[in-house]
Amino acid sequence: MTVRHLTLASKRQQRAWLALADDPDAYVPTGHQLKAWLFGGQSISTARALFDIAASGLAIVADLFDEEAYFADSEAFWTHQNAAVEARRADYLAAGWADAVIVPPDQHFHSWE
Repeated sequence: MTVRHLTLASKRQQRAWLALADDPDAYVPTGHQLKAWLFGGQSISTARALFDIAASGLAIVADLFDEEAYFADSEAFWTHQNAAVEARRADYLAAGWADAVIVPPDQHFHSWE
């Protein structure tokens, strides 16, 4: 998986990763940790978008094989995603729902609530 994840990296990131790999005292991220390292801690698949990706204009990073694609900017993703969630909430309320509670992504949903 490490080589596959490196295909998501920019040339600059690939050089930085190779420098880490060449340094016997450095930590070299591999596997899912490499993907997190490449995206600054949060890799968000384009499959998770509730909005029109093409219309959003957000930068997408795809692997060499075009099997995986991720948003390059997680903050921009959340701006668009939250707007889409709020639009869906408004639609449900307009359709007669008594309420539609949004659970933020940093909170856990407890089914008993």
